[in-house]
Amino acid sequence: MTNKPSSSIIILSTIYITITSLTLNLVRAHDEWGGSVVVLTESNFNAKVLDSNEIWLVNFYAPWCPHCKDLKPRFEEASRHIRKEGIKNVKLGAIDASEYQAFSQQYGIKGFPTLKYFPAGPKTASDAKDYDSDRSTAGILQWAKSMSAEVRPPPEVVEMTNEKVLKDSCGTSQLCVVSVLPPLFDCQSECRNRYINRLKEVAETFRAKQWAYLWVEANAQPELEKALEIGGFGYPALAAVNIRKMAYSLMRGPFSTEGITEFLKELSYGLGKSAPIKGAKLPEINKTTPWDGKDMELPNLDDEL
Repeated sequence: MTNKPSSSIIILSTIYITITSLTLNLVRAHDEWGGSVVVLTESNFNAKVLDSNEIWLVNFYAPWCPHCKDLKPRFEEASRHIRKEGIKNVKLGAIDASEYQAFSQQYGIKGFPTLKYFPAGPKTASDAKDYDSDRSTAGILQWAKSMSAEVRPPPEVVEMTNEKVLKDSCGTSQLCVVSVLPPLFDCQSECRNRYINRLKEVAETFRAKQWAYLWVEANAQPELEKALEIGGFGYPALAAVNIRKMAYSLMRGPFSTEGITEFLKELSYGLGKSAPIKGAKLPEINKTTPWDGKDMELPNLDDEL
């Protein structure tokens, strides 16, 4: 006489088979995308996408679809570039819409591949929007940069008071914009803030670049001025520094919002001239007291007469 398996054993066996099947599907999908794109399923979609604060671009695809196969390497390459360039608030994901048909229909998926993007912050299915930009690697990367810039504040304009400020601000930035402003006895708080505000306007213009912006008072960092050949044209002065390449470009035009913007725009197009930093290392940075935002108290000449 053969004993029938108990209902609990049947249930456990069913659960085991289901979990094993799901695990194998995830492994297959992960291998298919090579790890550069987040593999999404019906079970992890809400936690990964809807409940996250990041911007998501999701590829609803079918493995057998020729157009999906054509898009796949470009989508993967764009994801690799997004990670490489440190764009942390934009994620690229992919879900096999042919396997999760009922789930994908919630997002209006009728053909493959369909790209949908989800805005930053907690979201619902109704927040999904059609991606109608260029589907090339460069196009997806540019879209990611633009979307990222919209939700990120512009970089701060920071006073360089020690070497740590320089390294923390410029170490991970492609470009570091260093300004040397006139001393307070030549340019009091109103004057100095006017220059700083110009730099803030420029930082807003190039927000997507996420460059670093530093300023120092003239003569406070003599080795820095010497290394960047600043000072011969008077103050204010400005140089763009690439720490990774140990190279810099000196601005010789006016220290106006338009002048600085034009200078940096030329550099971004690869048109500006650059020179190596002497000794191929950062100059010595003095530790200075941060500016308190006030005017300098000038001596009363009448008291001295």
